[in-house]
Parts: sequence; structure tokens; C-alpha cells
Amino acid sequence: MGLNKRKIELFNSDVEVGMRALLIINNVKGSIDLDRLLVYDYLCLHTYDFGGPESLHPAIPNRNVELVIKSERISKGLRLLITKELINVRLLKKGIYYSKNKLTNSFLNYVKSSYRYDYEIRVKWVLDNFSSLSDNKLKLFVEENMGKWVNEFSTETEAFNEL
Repeated sequence: MGLNKRKIELFNSDVEVGMRALLIINNVKGSIDLDRLLVYDYLCLHTYDFGGPESLHPAIPNRNVELVIKSERISKGLRLLITKELINVRLLKKGIYYSKNKLTNSFLNYVKSSYRYDYEIRVKWVLDNFSSLSDNKLKLFVEENMGKWVNEFSTETEAFNEL
């Protein structure tokens, strides 16, 4: 009998993105909605762009599109966390909010990897620097920087075309 080999993708999978969301939810005070979670994840991956520690992911051109395409992936990661009862969900008039529960930290204590620890360091940096911003100010910050990131990509593309 042959072995049934299944290709398991981990990079940016529902599991990986869910784990990153879980680390943010575990460290945030209170609860967090999808929009803020999405921005925090982006900031955690690209901390160097904002004056923080070395980024975990490379500074590829046009990385700002991550904010647009990752919403679905983070939603799937959150659904995975909900089915495993690792987070709580609250439906409020202003939206859906996620928070940690008694299983969140217990589960994370079993996750041992350098990436987890490196990501959590960046989560704490992001929370120290951005959690005091209102939703409107955070949205404005993202919109202002999106323009810069698009301009960076245009400049890098022009330089590449000159080669």
C-alpha cells in the first residue's frame, strides 16, 4: 500500500494566520474587531516600516495589497479559532468583536517556535504604539501610508525599468 501524501501548506494558511490573530487577541486589552485585527497583523509583519524592530516578512514592493487580500484569510483563521473554542465572539451594534477566553493562553503555552516569540514581540510593540489610536485615527494612518507605499512601489518599478 502506498502512502497518501498530501501537500500541507503552512505559509499564510488559515492555521498560520489564525495563530497570528490568536497572539494579537491574547495580548490586546478587551476585544478587537476584524478591521483593527487586520491592520495590527500587517503592522506586526512590517514593523520596520513604522520605526519598529526588524520586520518578520520581507519588504517586497506593493506589500500594501496584503491589507486588501488578507481579510478573507484572517476571517477563515478566526472561524478556525472559534470552532476550537479558543476565542470568544461578541456581536455588538458596532460590529463583531473577538476576545480571549480561558483556553487562549493555555493553548498558546503549547506553541513553541521562534516565529511565535518573534511575532509576539512585534505584537507588543504594535500595541504599545498603536492601541491608543481611535478607529478613525488608525484608519487615517493606514490611508496616509497606503499612498506612501504605492509611491514607493512606483519609484522601485521605475528604477527597475531603467536597468
